[in-house]
Amino acid sequence: MSGSIVLLTDRPAEGRRLQRDLGLICRCRIAAPHRPMPVEAPGAVVTDIALDNAASVAMARAALNGMDRAATPVVVLMRGEGRRADVQALALGAAVVLPGDAPRDVLVSAVLRAMTSDRDDPRAAAARRGAREAGFVLASLMDAAEDGRPVPVERLPEGGRHVTRTLEKVGLHGWLDAVWSFDDVTYQHMLLVAGLAAAFSESLSFTPRDCRRVVEGALLHDIGKVGVPMEILNKPGPLTPDEMAIMRLHAPNGHAVLQAQGNVSPELLAIVRSHHEYLDGSGYPDGLAGDAIPDVVRFITVCDIFAALIESRPYRARMSSKEALAVMRGMGGKLDRGVLFAFERLVGALAL
Repeated sequence: MSGSIVLLTDRPAEGRRLQRDLGLICRCRIAAPHRPMPVEAPGAVVTDIALDNAASVAMARAALNGMDRAATPVVVLMRGEGRRADVQALALGAAVVLPGDAPRDVLVSAVLRAMTSDRDDPRAAAARRGAREAGFVLASLMDAAEDGRPVPVERLPEGGRHVTRTLEKVGLHGWLDAVWSFDDVTYQHMLLVAGLAAAFSESLSFTPRDCRRVVEGALLHDIGKVGVPMEILNKPGPLTPDEMAIMRLHAPNGHAVLQAQGNVSPELLAIVRSHHEYLDGSGYPDGLAGDAIPDVVRFITVCDIFAALIESRPYRARMSSKEALAVMRGMGGKLDRGVLFAFERLVGALAL
C-alpha cells in the first residue's frame, strides 16, 4: 500500500472527523470540490459531497478530471438515495460506493481494500490491521468525549487486547512502523504510548492484570485532547505561550470528563490528570512532587515522553531512540530514575 488519501468534501466540519478516521490508514488531506486536486497522485480519493447538487458534482468531476482511475480508486459516500445519486456516483468513477453514514470500520476497511496491493508484506499488513483495530476503539472513546457523551471505558480491554496480541505477532518494531503510518497526530501518539507501555510492562514481567492496567491507561491518557483546537494540535511549528496554556488544559479537562461519569477507576483518573507531572514538582496541572505521583503514572510518563520524541512533526524530524534517551537523561530529577533505567534496557534489548 502506498500514497495518501484525498478527502473531497463540501462539509468542512464533518470532514474533520472523516479525515481523522481515514488517518488510521495513512496521511489524509482535505480538498474542496471546486479546487484542483494536488499535483501528487493520491493512493485513493474519498468523496463526501451532495450528489443531488449538480453544481457540486460538476466541480467534483472537474477536480477528478485527468486522474488515472486504475491507479487511484474513488470511494463515494452516498448522502441520499435514488437513481440520480447512483448515476452521479458512476459519473465520478466510483470504485466503491458506501452509505454516507457507514460505520468507521466499514469505511476504513473499504478504502484500505481499494488501496491494497497483493504485493503488500503480510507481516506489515498484520501490524497495520491490529493497530487499526486498536485505533477504532480509541476513536470511539474520542468521539464520545467530543460529542459530550459518556466515554465507553468498558471498551478499553478490547483495545488493550488488540495492542498486546499484535505485539505478540509482529513485535514492537512492527507496531511502531504501523502506527507511524497513521496521519492523525493524537491517534498516532496514544497508540505509540500504548505499544511502548505493553512492551515495557512485559519486559518487567508484570502480571497480566498489571499489563492490562498500564496499556488501558496509555490508551486513555490523552482523552482530553479532543477539546484542543485542531489548529493547535496540528500546528506546523512550536506553540506560542498562549497556545501551550490551552494545550496543557487537556490533562485536567480529560480528568473532569471522566470523573463526572463516575465509572472510571481512580488509577485511570490519575493517569489522565497527572501524566505530565514531574518528580521535582515542575510539571502540570497540579505541581505534584515525589511520592504524590503514583508509580503507574511515572511509568506512563516515561513512555509518553519517549513516544513524543520519536514522533515526526512538521517542524522537526523524528528523533532516534538514542537521541530521545539522551534528552530524557538530561531531564535530571524530573523522571523516576529507576523507571527510566529499566526503559533504557528495553530500548537497548530491542535495538529500537
